[in-house]
Amino acid sequence: MSRPQFVLAMLLVSLGVAGAMGAEPQKRLITDADDVIAVYRQGRGGEFPRLILAAWHDGHVVWSDDQLRGGPPYRTREVEPKVIEELFARFARDGMFSSSRLNASYHGPWEAHTSILIKNAEREVLMSSWHETVEHSGKVVAAGSGLKPVEGRSRLSILSDQFSHYLFFRAVWSETRLQLRELIADEGKEVDGELEKMAGIIVWREK
Repeated sequence: MSRPQFVLAMLLVSLGVAGAMGAEPQKRLITDADDVIAVYRQGRGGEFPRLILAAWHDGHVVWSDDQLRGGPPYRTREVEPKVIEELFARFARDGMFSSSRLNASYHGPWEAHTSILIKNAEREVLMSSWHETVEHSGKVVAAGSGLKPVEGRSRLSILSDQFSHYLFFRAVWSETRLQLRELIADEGKEVDGELEKMAGIIVWREK
C-alpha cells in the first residue's frame, strides 16, 4: 500500500469510527471525496492550504469570510442535499466535466494559487489559477503565459490579447465563483476549523 493510500485509509477509518459512535464526523475529505465542491488556496509549493468554500453532498457548507485568500474566520450552514445535487446537475449540463480546457493550471511554478475542485461520482474538474490574488493590486495582469505589468494599459486591454482558450478558462472561472456564492448565507454559524494536507490529501477538520 502506498503512503497516500495508507493516509486515506486511516482517514476513512477515523470517519467510520466517529459515525459508529454517533458523533458528528470531525474530518471531511476534500481532494479524495466522492462528491464535493471546494474552493481553496495553497501557498508556495502547494503547502498551507486555506479554505475559501466547500460543500458536500449531505448539504454541509463551510466558507471563509475572506473569499479572496480564505482562512478564518469560518462560517457554516446546512442546506437541503438537493441544492448540491442541482449544482452538480447544472455543472454537468454546462459541460464543465467534459471540457479538457478547464482542467488546467495557470500560475507560476510552485507559486501560491487558488483552486476550484468539483467532484461528482466519477466526474471531476480541477481549475487552478493565481489571477484573483495577483491582479488584486492592480499592478499586474495574469495572462495565459505569465504575469504582465500594466504599464499604462488597462487590465481588459491586456486580456483582450490573450488566446481564446485562456479567456474561456477565465470566463468559466468567474461564472463558477458567482454560482457558488449562492451557497453563502448572509449569516452563518461561526465554526473553528482548518484544512490539513497529508501526503497530498486535503481534508477539512472541523473542531
